[in-house]
Amino acid sequence: RLRILLVPFPFLIPFLVVAGCTSNDQDIQLTPDFADYSVAAALIWNDAWAAGDAETIANQYTVDAMLLPPAGEPIVGRAAILEFWRPAIEALPGGSITSVESGSNGDLAYERGTYTLETAEGEQADHGKYLAVWKLVDGSWKMHRDIYNSSVPVAEAPDAE
Repeated sequence: RLRILLVPFPFLIPFLVVAGCTSNDQDIQLTPDFADYSVAAALIWNDAWAAGDAETIANQYTVDAMLLPPAGEPIVGRAAILEFWRPAIEALPGGSITSVESGSNGDLAYERGTYTLETAEGEQADHGKYLAVWKLVDGSWKMHRDIYNSSVPVAEAPDAE
């Protein structure tokens, strides 16, 4: 596990975490401040998406996590979440998230953010927002509930004749 102590240069923390995480099963251990963690986790997510590494993304979830995608049934469990993200990353290799707001209380935290998805040609395929509930498990923050939805307007259905 990666452990980082507060140093006089707090702006280096996210970069140190990303530089130190090379294994897809590595947990992140930061200061108790979830805000620092959520920024570092977003950087890891973005790097993993760019590398086509669905396992690193799935390993940010608890074993019994629940992903709530739009227009679909809940995806339950880390293994099922891995199988959900793998084809998404292949189809839309340009993906990134940005943590916008977070807070924590005890062993639970929340994070609100935005996402963008791009095709292999660099064209934006989707953008939207997400809300995640994180849980402290054995000293590491893991995403426990994750819901996202598009900000792209739904196309109007043609009138039935």
